[in-house]
Amino acid sequence: MIEATAQQTQSSTLTDQTPQAPQAPVFKKPQVLLTWQAPMRVFKKRSREFWSTALSIAFLLAVILLFVKEWFLIIVIASVIFVLYVLSNIPPETVEHQITDQGVKTAGRFYAWQELICFWFSQKSGQKVLYVQTLAGIPGRLELLLVNQDEAQVKPLLSKYLPEEEVKPSFLDRAATWASEKIPLESQ
Repeated sequence: MIEATAQQTQSSTLTDQTPQAPQAPVFKKPQVLLTWQAPMRVFKKRSREFWSTALSIAFLLAVILLFVKEWFLIIVIASVIFVLYVLSNIPPETVEHQITDQGVKTAGRFYAWQELICFWFSQKSGQKVLYVQTLAGIPGRLELLLVNQDEAQVKPLLSKYLPEEEVKPSFLDRAATWASEKIPLESQ
Protein backbone atom coordinates (compact mmCIF):
# COMPACT_ATOMS: atom_id res chain seq x y z
CA MET A 1 0.00 0.00 0.00
CA ILE A 2 2.81 2.36 0.81
CA GLU A 3 4.45 1.36 -2.47
CA ALA A 4 1.30 2.18 -4.47
CA THR A 5 1.05 5.62 -2.84
CA ALA A 6 4.72 6.29 -3.59
CA GLN A 7 4.23 5.31 -7.23
CA GLN A 8 1.19 7.58 -7.55
CA THR A 9 3.12 10.49 -6.03
CA GLN A 10 6.06 9.84 -8.29
CA SER A 11 3.86 9.60 -11.42
CA SER A 12 1.98 12.77 -10.50
CA THR A 13 5.30 14.63 -10.08
CA LEU A 14 6.47 13.36 -13.46
CA THR A 15 3.32 14.54 -15.22
CA ASP A 16 3.67 17.94 -13.55
CA GLN A 17 7.26 18.25 -14.80
CA THR A 18 6.68 17.14 -18.40
CA PRO A 19 7.13 20.08 -20.71
CA GLN A 20 4.19 21.30 -22.72
CA ALA A 21 4.35 20.64 -26.44
CA PRO A 22 5.39 23.79 -28.28
CA GLN A 23 2.61 25.40 -30.21
CA ALA A 24 3.02 25.75 -33.94
CA PRO A 25 3.84 29.29 -35.02
CA VAL A 26 0.95 31.19 -36.50
CA PHE A 27 1.69 32.31 -40.06
CA LYS A 28 -0.30 35.20 -41.35
CA LYS A 29 -1.40 35.16 -44.93
CA PRO A 30 0.68 37.53 -47.10
CA GLN A 31 -1.06 40.74 -48.05
CA VAL A 32 -0.83 41.24 -51.82
CA LEU A 33 0.36 44.75 -52.62
CA LEU A 34 0.56 44.51 -56.42
CA THR A 35 -0.24 41.87 -59.05
CA TRP A 36 0.32 41.79 -62.81
CA GLN A 37 0.44 39.30 -65.68
CA ALA A 38 3.39 39.13 -68.07
CA PRO A 39 5.25 36.65 -70.27
CA MET A 40 7.70 34.42 -68.43
CA ARG A 41 10.68 35.61 -70.48
CA VAL A 42 11.62 38.13 -73.13
CA PHE A 43 10.60 36.80 -76.54
CA LYS A 44 12.16 37.87 -79.79
CA LYS A 45 11.38 36.12 -83.05
CA ARG A 46 14.66 35.61 -84.93
CA SER A 47 15.01 36.37 -88.62
CA ARG A 48 16.27 34.14 -91.39
CA GLU A 49 19.46 36.25 -91.50
CA PHE A 50 20.14 35.44 -87.83
CA TRP A 51 19.76 31.70 -88.37
CA SER A 52 21.92 31.60 -91.49
CA THR A 53 24.70 33.49 -89.67
CA ALA A 54 24.42 31.43 -86.48
CA LEU A 55 24.38 28.11 -88.36
CA SER A 56 27.38 29.18 -90.48
CA ILE A 57 29.41 30.04 -87.38
CA ALA A 58 28.34 26.82 -85.64
CA PHE A 59 29.25 24.76 -88.71
CA LEU A 60 32.71 26.35 -88.97
CA LEU A 61 33.35 25.74 -85.26
CA ALA A 62 32.15 22.15 -85.62
CA VAL A 63 34.53 21.52 -88.54
CA ILE A 64 37.46 22.93 -86.58
CA LEU A 65 36.52 20.84 -83.54
CA LEU A 66 36.13 17.78 -85.77
CA PHE A 67 39.80 18.01 -86.75
CA VAL A 68 40.77 18.29 -83.08
CA LYS A 69 38.43 15.37 -82.28
CA GLU A 70 36.46 17.29 -79.65
CA TRP A 71 33.20 15.36 -80.01
CA PHE A 72 31.76 16.63 -76.75
CA LEU A 73 32.15 20.30 -77.77
CA ILE A 74 30.49 19.59 -81.11
CA ILE A 75 27.50 18.14 -79.23
CA VAL A 76 27.45 21.20 -76.92
CA ILE A 77 27.39 23.59 -79.89
CA ALA A 78 24.58 21.62 -81.56
CA SER A 79 22.63 21.64 -78.26
CA VAL A 80 23.02 25.40 -77.82
CA ILE A 81 21.80 26.03 -81.39
CA PHE A 82 18.80 23.75 -80.77
CA VAL A 83 17.88 25.53 -77.50
CA LEU A 84 18.18 28.94 -79.18
CA TYR A 85 15.94 27.74 -81.99
CA VAL A 86 13.29 26.44 -79.61
CA LEU A 87 13.35 29.57 -77.41
CA SER A 88 13.03 31.89 -80.41
CA ASN A 89 10.16 29.98 -82.02
CA ILE A 90 7.96 29.04 -79.06
CA PRO A 91 6.35 32.05 -77.35
CA PRO A 92 6.60 32.06 -73.53
CA GLU A 93 3.61 31.38 -71.34
CA THR A 94 1.99 34.17 -69.35
CA VAL A 95 2.62 34.05 -65.60
CA GLU A 96 1.43 36.08 -62.62
CA HIS A 97 3.83 38.22 -60.59
CA GLN A 98 2.93 39.42 -57.09
CA ILE A 99 4.58 41.74 -54.63
CA THR A 100 3.40 41.04 -51.08
CA ASP A 101 4.30 42.34 -47.65
CA GLN A 102 6.33 39.14 -47.09
CA GLY A 103 8.15 38.81 -50.43
CA VAL A 104 7.84 38.37 -54.17
CA LYS A 105 5.88 35.58 -55.86
CA THR A 106 6.57 34.82 -59.49
CA ALA A 107 5.50 31.87 -61.63
CA GLY A 108 4.09 30.09 -58.57
CA ARG A 109 7.33 30.33 -56.55
CA PHE A 110 7.58 32.54 -53.46
CA TYR A 111 10.78 34.41 -52.48
CA ALA A 112 10.80 35.93 -48.97
CA TRP A 113 12.44 39.33 -48.45
CA GLN A 114 15.23 37.60 -46.48
CA GLU A 115 16.18 35.66 -49.66
CA LEU A 116 16.46 38.81 -51.80
CA ILE A 117 19.34 41.29 -51.99
CA CYS A 118 18.40 44.24 -54.22
CA PHE A 119 16.44 45.27 -57.31
CA TRP A 120 16.82 47.46 -60.40
CA PHE A 121 15.07 48.22 -63.67
CA SER A 122 16.50 47.83 -67.16
CA GLN A 123 15.62 47.32 -70.82
CA LYS A 124 16.05 43.98 -72.58
CA SER A 125 15.19 43.65 -76.27
CA GLY A 126 13.09 46.81 -76.03
CA GLN A 127 11.03 45.58 -73.06
CA LYS A 128 11.08 46.95 -69.50
CA VAL A 129 12.38 44.38 -67.01
CA LEU A 130 12.53 44.33 -63.21
CA TYR A 131 15.59 42.45 -61.94
CA VAL A 132 15.72 41.13 -58.37
CA GLN A 133 18.99 39.64 -57.11
CA THR A 134 18.60 36.57 -54.88
CA LEU A 135 20.86 34.93 -52.30
CA ALA A 136 20.25 31.53 -53.86
CA GLY A 137 22.58 30.24 -56.54
CA ILE A 138 19.69 29.08 -58.71
CA PRO A 139 18.06 31.33 -59.70
CA GLY A 140 20.62 34.00 -58.92
CA ARG A 141 18.47 36.70 -60.46
CA LEU A 142 14.73 37.04 -61.06
CA GLU A 143 13.63 38.71 -64.31
CA LEU A 144 10.08 40.05 -64.13
CA LEU A 145 8.76 41.67 -67.29
CA LEU A 146 6.80 44.88 -66.77
CA VAL A 147 4.72 44.63 -69.94
CA ASN A 148 1.67 46.63 -68.84
CA GLN A 149 2.87 47.54 -65.34
CA ASP A 150 4.19 51.00 -64.54
CA GLU A 151 7.66 51.21 -62.98
CA ALA A 152 6.46 54.10 -60.80
CA GLN A 153 4.02 51.75 -59.02
CA VAL A 154 6.53 48.95 -58.46
CA LYS A 155 9.50 51.03 -57.28
CA PRO A 156 8.04 52.43 -54.01
CA LEU A 157 6.71 49.00 -52.98
CA LEU A 158 10.07 47.31 -53.41
CA SER A 159 11.98 50.25 -51.88
CA LYS A 160 10.31 49.55 -48.52
CA TYR A 161 12.04 46.15 -48.32
CA LEU A 162 15.06 46.18 -50.67
CA PRO A 163 17.66 48.72 -51.81
CA GLU A 164 17.58 49.80 -55.44
CA GLU A 165 21.07 48.95 -56.64
CA GLU A 166 22.18 47.51 -59.96
CA VAL A 167 24.52 44.54 -59.64
CA LYS A 168 27.72 44.84 -61.64
CA PRO A 169 27.76 42.56 -64.68
CA SER A 170 29.80 39.39 -64.27
CA PHE A 171 32.61 38.33 -66.58
CA LEU A 172 30.20 36.20 -68.62
CA ASP A 173 27.73 39.11 -68.93
CA ARG A 174 30.48 41.41 -70.18
CA ALA A 175 31.80 38.75 -72.58
CA ALA A 176 28.33 38.13 -74.03
CA THR A 177 27.74 41.87 -74.48
CA TRP A 178 31.12 42.30 -76.16
CA ALA A 179 30.52 39.32 -78.48
CA SER A 180 27.05 40.52 -79.48
CA GLU A 181 28.46 43.97 -80.33
CA LYS A 182 31.46 42.64 -82.28
CA ILE A 183 29.69 39.77 -84.05
CA PRO A 184 26.12 40.89 -84.83
CA LEU A 185 24.13 37.90 -86.04
CA GLU A 186 21.47 40.10 -87.62
CA SER A 187 21.24 43.70 -88.75
CA GLN A 188 19.45 46.15 -86.54
